[in-house]
Amino acid sequence: MTRLSSRFAGTAETERAFRALLAAVILALAVAACGGAGSTDGSRSTAGPAVTSSLGPAETATPGASVPALDSPVTGVLTHLDTAGLSAVSGFTLRLDDGREVAFKIGVLENGAQFPPGHLGEHLASAEPVRVYFRASGADLVVYRIEDASESPAAAAS
Repeated sequence: MTRLSSRFAGTAETERAFRALLAAVILALAVAACGGAGSTDGSRSTAGPAVTSSLGPAETATPGASVPALDSPVTGVLTHLDTAGLSAVSGFTLRLDDGREVAFKIGVLENGAQFPPGHLGEHLASAEPVRVYFRASGADLVVYRIEDASESPAAAAS
């Protein structure tokens, strides 16, 4: 056991927290090494919120499009984080149960203290689903609340 991990040895909860933090830091470093937050030339812009089907090309959720409108909240598994570091997550891509992948931007979170955006790295690493509450804002789907999907919505709100 290293000196650092021996300082945190003790309860199982402390050990889990240390491992989760270590995994999040490693994930953030890997994302940063792979180019960080994605394209900086604006090539990801679309006419509407980006929705990708695993069976076909990227589509946009605009009025009249073949993609069904999304109702908030949605639940899914993270497939990508837009980040400039552990605490600077600006957006993410979520794979819904039907296979579609939807891009979200993070707005002001009403539960940011209970679910900081950096916690999304743990969900990306573990493939644990999240529940996302959002509003459409122009071409973006802007998140205002994120929860662990394993919690009931009523329990998470209290």
